[in-house]
Order: sequence, then C-alpha cells, then structure tokens
Amino acid sequence: MQQRSIEIIGLIVNGLTIAIYFAMLFLLQVPPAPMVLQLVGWVLLVAGIALIILSTVTLLRKRTDSVIWSGVFSLIRHPMYLGSIYLFLAMPCFLPHWILVILAVVNAIFIYWFMLNEEQKNIDKFGDEYGRYLQSVPRANLFAGLIRSLRSRQR
Repeated sequence: MQQRSIEIIGLIVNGLTIAIYFAMLFLLQVPPAPMVLQLVGWVLLVAGIALIILSTVTLLRKRTDSVIWSGVFSLIRHPMYLGSIYLFLAMPCFLPHWILVILAVVNAIFIYWFMLNEEQKNIDKFGDEYGRYLQSVPRANLFAGLIRSLRSRQR
C-alpha cells in the first residue's frame, strides 16, 4: 500500500510540475535563459520526446507479454522513463528559476524510483529472462547502451 501511495504522489507531483511550468511561463518575467542553457534544453527536449516516441512505437509494434530486446529497448531498459526525466530537466533550461530546478530534481527522483519499482515487477513477472536483460542492457545510461550496441555491431 505504501508503494502505491508513493506512486500516486509521484504522479501528482509530475502533473503539478507541468502545470506550474506553464503557469510560470505566463506569470513570471524571467529574462531569457543564456543561449548555452537553451541549447542544452533543446537537446534534452528532443532526446526526451524521441525516447518516448521510439519506445511507444516499439511497444505498439511488438504487442507482446515478454521482454522486448529490440529497438530502443536494446539500448536502455527504461526509455520512456528516461525520456520523461529529460523533459523535466529541460524545463529549467528554458525558464531558469529556482522553483523549476527543485521541481525538476524532485521529478527526476520520483521517475528514477518508478524505474526501480518497474524493474522489480519485471523480475517477478519474467524471471530469468529479465535477469539476463538486466545484465545486458543498461538501466538508463543511453551513452553506455549506444557504445555497447556499436561494439556488438563491430563484432
């Protein structure tokens, strides 16, 4: 029950953060973020959206109740969660305000907790196959996943 409560609180915080971000866009008169920070924000935004779309497309194509080893899931185990973290971290890059920095960090922590929780559910559900997947594919390190994928292609 406590786990479900934390999950609900996390989802509420996620939703409120998005609402607060858009409200702050209109209510605050914050000077524009430095160009470098905006560039980082665009990279995070595009990467986050790409991860969410690619993982959704892969899930819709596979429509399976087993571990998915292909597509973006061959690079990282939780592309949707990582994409969401990137989106929340992009927010303060466009609107650099201390409230958004705190909310981005809090949301990233909640989403990372969701990742860990999901892994435990998948271990219980898929057993040894998911154990092999855990050893083969990084949880959320996209760079490590890309390097591992490039090395396996060279062989």
